[in-house]
Amino acid sequence: MADLQQLCDEVRRHAEHGSSAKVMFYYASAASATLLHSAIYVVNGTTAYLDHARLPAIKAIPDIALLRFVKVASLPLGNLPSLADDALVDVSALLVALGVPPVAYAAKVEPAGRAEPAIAKNAPARAAPIAAPAESLPVLPPIPAPARDDSLHTPARDPPDDIPRTTQPADEPPTRSSIMAKISLEPLRSLDGYVASALVDTESGMLLAGDGTSVNLEVAAAGNAEVVRSKRKVANSLKLNDTIEDILISLTKQYHIIRPLESNQKLFLYVVLDRSKSNLAMARHELRTFEKSIDFS
Repeated sequence: MADLQQLCDEVRRHAEHGSSAKVMFYYASAASATLLHSAIYVVNGTTAYLDHARLPAIKAIPDIALLRFVKVASLPLGNLPSLADDALVDVSALLVALGVPPVAYAAKVEPAGRAEPAIAKNAPARAAPIAAPAESLPVLPPIPAPARDDSLHTPARDPPDDIPRTTQPADEPPTRSSIMAKISLEPLRSLDGYVASALVDTESGMLLAGDGTSVNLEVAAAGNAEVVRSKRKVANSLKLNDTIEDILISLTKQYHIIRPLESNQKLFLYVVLDRSKSNLAMARHELRTFEKSIDFS
């Protein structure tokens, strides 16, 4: 299971390389088994845009520190979404506010008073960042973790004195393993010509479950999520007033089937089949049957 340290490591990795990326993190809702997600956009390794529950940075940072993380992943940054100015912070300030030690790329002071960046010897030179100067960005001091909001979190309470205490641990919030425990893609292996399959979040492009090693499912998930979003945008522009049942991509050697779930349009199944061995009509029929067996409870 992911944790805050893994999230900070991803942000720090892009900061050290001066790269731009969307660092996404899934977390479990305390009230239900629902998976929620937010993102930190790192631009040129210097600037961070927080996109978490529509909160300004001063409130988002302490809230992020309290989350029960399920999964953390990052994708190369494309178009930056429209975010409020108060969601903009310096990357170094963000990591310090989250309680992480100063990043490795920060300048270190030598005995002679000369500062040199702590960068690996063979690290490639990076272009000067185009983001706003660091001095124009709000520098956030470490923020103490606030009390949990009772509407979002259920604090543990000691039992009354007349009830005997037990050593049984308190129920843990749902994790990726518990939420996805009943979701196995292995039944899809019975499809003729089966190569690989995945369950993907459409909005973020994050891989939630995968099966098969001959395809890079992380890359496929992100790319096919963009296909679904683009097709829906076109359908809305044409005012078709209809939903996508599936999307078929026919290659010379393979079929790629993308099927949004009828029960949850935010997710889709992605299946890769060997074209010479598969039966497309049967594959579509079995995908519909498999979808009905998925249990998110």
